Amino acid sequence: MRPSLAVLVFCAAASAIFADEPPSWSEFDVSSANGQWVAQVRRSPRGGGAPAANAWDDDWTLRVYREKDGKPDGEVSWTAPFRHSGYSGGLLSGNGAHFVTVSDWFHLHGAPVTIDSARGPVAHTPHGVDFGVPAAKLKPTASHWLWLGEARPQFDDDWQTLKVTTIEDTKRWVDLDSGRLCGHASGPLRGSLRVDRRVAALGERVQFSFGLLNISGKEAVTWHAGVWANHRVFLVDENDKESPLTAFGKTARNCFGPDRDKNVKWKVPPGSWDDQIKEESLDRHFVVDRPGRYTLKVMYEDVSNGAAVKLVSIPVEIVFFKDSLPSPAEIGDRITDCVAKDHRAGLEPLVEGGKIADEDWEALKKSEAMNSYRFLAEGHFAPKENAVDLGGDAHQMSVKCAKAEGGWRIAKIERSR
Repeated sequence: MRPSLAVLVFCAAASAIFADEPPSWSEFDVSSANGQWVAQVRRSPRGGGAPAANAWDDDWTLRVYREKDGKPDGEVSWTAPFRHSGYSGGLLSGNGAHFVTVSDWFHLHGAPVTIDSARGPVAHTPHGVDFGVPAAKLKPTASHWLWLGEARPQFDDDWQTLKVTTIEDTKRWVDLDSGRLCGHASGPLRGSLRVDRRVAALGERVQFSFGLLNISGKEAVTWHAGVWANHRVFLVDENDKESPLTAFGKTARNCFGPDRDKNVKWKVPPGSWDDQIKEESLDRHFVVDRPGRYTLKVMYEDVSNGAAVKLVSIPVEIVFFKDSLPSPAEIGDRITDCVAKDHRAGLEPLVEGGKIADEDWEALKKSEAMNSYRFLAEGHFAPKENAVDLGGDAHQMSVKCAKAEGGWRIAKIERSR
C-alpha cells in the first residue's frame, strides 16, 4: 500500500542511516538547514499502476523545491531517480543543488556516501576503503560495522563539499560535483589523489592521478611547468622506507620547489579542478620489486602571489603481490578446501549460484581459514584490511549471499580490492 503520510526529516537532526534500525521504506521530506529548500522523496509505482507488494520493487523519485512558509512552493527545481535504502533521511545543501545520504554502515567496496545533484549523475563516489579507516577501528553492532565519528556529516566550503568525520576523528571532504575525495585545505585549494587499483601483482601497472580543487569562491592560480608538475610523490613501504626512484623519478624530484621558476600561469575558476597529474604510472617514478603493503602520497607546494600553499594528499594504500592475482573462482575453491579440511565437512564449492547450508554458514564463521575475514552482515563477508595474504593466495574474496531455504544462495563473488 502507498504510504499515506510522508515523514518530515530535518537535516540537522538526521543526516545518516542509523545502525540496526529496521528499514521503514517511507516517503519523507528533508529541509535545508537555511530553510530555503525542501527535498521530497516519493514512491513511484512502475508503469503508473498500483504500488508493488514490496516497496523496494517500485521506483522512487527525488524532487527539490524552493521552500516558502515551511512548504514547497509548488514548482519543481530539479528531480532525479532516488536509490532508496529503506531508511529515511539525508542532507540538502543550502543552495538546493545537492541531496546527500550517508550510511553509518561500513561497506568496503560500496559507496557509503551517495550524491544526487541538480547537474545530473555524479561520475563516481568514494567507496568505504577510500576513507582509510583501519579495520581495527570499526565498531561492530549486531549486524554491521560502524565507521562514522560523533560529529555528523555536514556541508562545507559554501556547500561545495561534504565534510565527513570518521570514527578515529579523521576528516575527509567529498566534492559534491565530482564525488572525489579530498583532504585538508591549504589556501584556496584541496587536493585529491586517486589510483586505478589498490591491489596488483609485481610488474603490474598502477596509475595515479592528482588534482587541485578551488574552494575559495573566486579564481585561484596554480602554476604548470614543462618537465613535471610542482608536485612531490612519495611511496613508502610498511617500515616507512621510501622506494628507490627511477631515473625519471629523480628528475621529477629535482624539479620540485615551492619557489621554482614557473612558465605557465594556470587560472582555476571557483569550484573547478586543475588536474596536473593524469593517469601517471607509478613505475615511471619508483622501483617496486618486493611484495608488500605500500603507501602513496602526493605533495603540492607553492609560494606564488604571496600566498603560501602546501597540500599533502590523503594517503592511499597499495598492496603488491609476488604472483598474479587469483580469480574469484580460484579463491572460492581454495577457501572451500581450507574450511572443509578445518571442519572435516563437505562444504559445497563457493561459486556464484551455489548454496551454503545454515550449518556450513556457522562453520564458515568459526573456521580458522576465515580468520582474515570480517562478516559484515548476514550473507556478506569480506577480507579484513590488515590481513592481506602477500603470497597472492586465498584471502581476497568478497561474497554476497541471499537467504534461501535451509541456508544462503551465493549471489555474487568479487575479487576484493
